Amino acid sequence: IRRAVATLLAGAGVSVLIGYVLGIVFSYVELGDVAAAFTSPTLLDLGIAIFAGSIAGFAKLRRDLVASVAGTAIATSLMPPLCVVGLELARGHGSLAGAALLLFVTNVLGITLACMAMYFIGGYANFERARMGLLGTLVLVLLLAIPLAANFLRLVEQTQVERAVRTTL
Repeated sequence: IRRAVATLLAGAGVSVLIGYVLGIVFSYVELGDVAAAFTSPTLLDLGIAIFAGSIAGFAKLRRDLVASVAGTAIATSLMPPLCVVGLELARGHGSLAGAALLLFVTNVLGITLACMAMYFIGGYANFERARMGLLGTLVLVLLLAIPLAANFLRLVEQTQVERAVRTTL
């Protein structure tokens, strides 16, 4: 577990560094709506991460399925937020970088929790041995749900305002 966490942190650090360097080199380029999508994570993002983790866990349990598809899906949910962290840091936008980092953590914890649950359901983990890790990850996900719920409520409110403005116009 220590080696996996160290590898994850090292990979995340390199990804942020690459994003930072690219952000400096291409500082004249507007990031636009694509980057903005990674700076306001909500409960929907957590749900997507859990779903992706479930698929990845299921693919690992079934030898007849191609595990590389699940790996690709996970990589595409982890890399973009890390790149946006680096890009936003290069632009001096610490709060946006933090929000993108929150999305990365959301994806990591959601995927981890779902994979752990799938391994437990598939009979590959003894509940007594896995209980503390599973419960610890669940607690972290629940704590993470607090800012995600706040962002979700802000998004709902913003959508209602936009809808009212469109109706009025």
